[in-house]
Amino acid sequence: MQSTSASKRDGPSAPSGIELRGVCRHFNVGGSLVKGLDGVDLSIDRSAFVVILGASGSGKTTLLNLIGALDAP
Repeated sequence: MQSTSASKRDGPSAPSGIELRGVCRHFNVGGSLVKGLDGVDLSIDRSAFVVILGASGSGKTTLLNLIGALDAP
């Protein structure tokens, strides 16, 4: 009988914290299509500390709203 002290989340089968693939969020503003996010890929490890920086209007809040399930893609 073998035993192991490793926890289930320590191995290669451990899920990542956040995974986004090809995420898009487009808005119709005054008859014009505005691409808030267009084909975004993002992978954040479970224990990572991440900062999201960018200019005003670059999609930071849109991205965070999608990650937090406050908005739908």
